[in-house]
Amino acid sequence: MTNLTTEPAPPLLSTNEAAAHLGITRAGVFHLIERGLIAATKYKYRWLIPLDEAERYARERRKPGAQCDPSEERRFWAKVRKSDGCWEWTAKRNRKGYGDVRYQRKMQGAHRVAWQLTYGPIPKRRLVCHHCDNPSCVRPDHLFLGTEKDNSDDCVRKGRNAKGERTRRAKLIAAQVREIRQRYAQGDTSASRLAREFGVCSRTIYSIVNYASWCHIS
Repeated sequence: MTNLTTEPAPPLLSTNEAAAHLGITRAGVFHLIERGLIAATKYKYRWLIPLDEAERYARERRKPGAQCDPSEERRFWAKVRKSDGCWEWTAKRNRKGYGDVRYQRKMQGAHRVAWQLTYGPIPKRRLVCHHCDNPSCVRPDHLFLGTEKDNSDDCVRKGRNAKGERTRRAKLIAAQVREIRQRYAQGDTSASRLAREFGVCSRTIYSIVNYASWCHIS
């Protein structure tokens, strides 16, 4: 009589165990499951990840050209101040507050490197955006991939698009814009005279009075 044997099922990891195994956050594990990057089974409202699946993903992360060596990864995270909220990049930052770091022989945004270390390569024509709107944050589950349009729409939805005097190059404030429109509408002055008085060019004055600029000011 032939004895039939079956291979034992691989051990199953909880999301907390998978996070510890992969060196990422629990939210990062959920993100991988949602993106279909690792297989998981739902059992009684819990996700369970086979150990060999977690190890497969870990190997994929270490493919040449896809990820850095462990020592480079340790150096990166050593420059991060972790907390229950944002994970702040503590090293070099650019003028906009984004972290800068040399990775794979070129300078990159620290938040982009954090994404690659956690989730793998960034697809072409994709940006790494922030849910938290904190440019110095590199916490993986605070990041998401998007297109230029996604990023622009997110900016508008959250009210981060700079307008009027909030822009860096603004030479006028809202009160001056209202005064310019009022005086020009009264007809007792010209665009060139207003331009000299307020230190801008005539084109700027015409743009203001025709609501081509500063259109958010009534």
